[in-house]
Amino acid sequence: MISRFKLLFSLLGLVCLGIANAQPSKTNDAQTHAALETQLKSVLHQCPRTMAQAIGFQSLPAVAVNQLFLDCNKEIADAHTDNKKSLDKSLDELQKQSLERDRKSIDWWLAGVASILTVLTILVAVFGIWLQREQKKATKNQTAAFDAQVKVLEQQGKAHLNEAERLIQTIQTHEKSAQNSAEKAREAGESIKNITPENDPQLVAANKAKNDENIQIVLKSDDATDADKLRALALKAQNDESNEEALALWSVLLKKLPDDAQAAFRIAFLKAKLLENLSNASADDWQGVATAYEYAQKLDKHQNPSSPNFWIFNNWGNALNKQAGTLAVSDPAGAQVLWQHARKKYGQALSIKPDKYQVASNWGNSLLHEYAFVKNHDSQRANACLAQAKTLLESHADKAQGLCSYNLACLYALEGNAQAAIERLEQAKQFDMLRPAEFIRYDQDFNLIRQHPDFVAWWQKTFPNEAVTLG
Repeated sequence: MISRFKLLFSLLGLVCLGIANAQPSKTNDAQTHAALETQLKSVLHQCPRTMAQAIGFQSLPAVAVNQLFLDCNKEIADAHTDNKKSLDKSLDELQKQSLERDRKSIDWWLAGVASILTVLTILVAVFGIWLQREQKKATKNQTAAFDAQVKVLEQQGKAHLNEAERLIQTIQTHEKSAQNSAEKAREAGESIKNITPENDPQLVAANKAKNDENIQIVLKSDDATDADKLRALALKAQNDESNEEALALWSVLLKKLPDDAQAAFRIAFLKAKLLENLSNASADDWQGVATAYEYAQKLDKHQNPSSPNFWIFNNWGNALNKQAGTLAVSDPAGAQVLWQHARKKYGQALSIKPDKYQVASNWGNSLLHEYAFVKNHDSQRANACLAQAKTLLESHADKAQGLCSYNLACLYALEGNAQAAIERLEQAKQFDMLRPAEFIRYDQDFNLIRQHPDFVAWWQKTFPNEAVTLG
């Protein structure tokens, strides 16, 4: 571009110089000619074509030199024009080459970019495939881990469910056990309310285990009422023969439950039992026992109108018999009244339980006591006592398992029937109901047969180390 500008300036200079040379000048021709030669020399080396014509230009006139100069400049201008064309052509060629190179470069870059893009596409595709596989693998691992965790959770859930079921079963078992325990406590509480003193040792032994079990159930149960526990404690004390403690406990229970017939009955029973151990018990003492049984009977009648407790009447009769015995000497008439009342109570007991041989045995024993006190002044009454006692005892002897046997032996001995008396004594011995030798030795009922050979033989056989002594 700079060369083009220089060429243009040179052409302008030559044109201006030509114009100047063409105008007339008053300068002499020699100076002009010299100047033209100088200018021609300065450009002639650039004009090879004009140079051939300019040989000997020094001898040429100024006009011719000027023409040569103009020709030379024209040649130079043409040369410059040709150079310009050549340059333009070269420039165009260079531009074309440059454009071609740029195109090729762009194509190369495009190809490179395309290759890179292709590679990238492949890489992306490969990466996508790898990523997908990894994701699938990770998903599979996660799924496997999740499945494993689910299995663990399922196992834990099953374990928790099993534990829950076990706990539910345990709770249900405990609830059922508690219900059973509460039901057992209730049943045991109801059962011990019906425990009555038995005069028959065999019945006592038969019921003892069950009664003791029910007492322990009530004492150990948290569901038992305070009254039932107090009742159980009283029964336990009575079973342990702690009669005074039992009497106190029954008294507390009766104060707590004033309508409790069992408590009233037990109080009367224990009062009688404590008096039996006293040798100096008075008629008033036994009257207190009889009054206690009367109160128990009133409560029982109200509490059990359809199934009265025959033991109350039986034991009430025993208390009246004991009271009559204490008055037999000092107040025979009063004693007779009491024995009459006793017979009535025994009769009421047998009307409730006709087959209860314990009542028959107690009634027969009372009649024998009455006989012993009335035989010397009221033979008719004495004979009536023996006859009634014999009927009672014989009608129940087979069921009594020895309980009536001793009283029957006494009755037969009073009649003088040694053989019958001995048979009943042997029966009492068989059922372990025989009285000890000391008692029989001083029992006056055997006075009529005490020296009888059969009785003596029986005595020596039964009590080999005891002597027969008159009562």
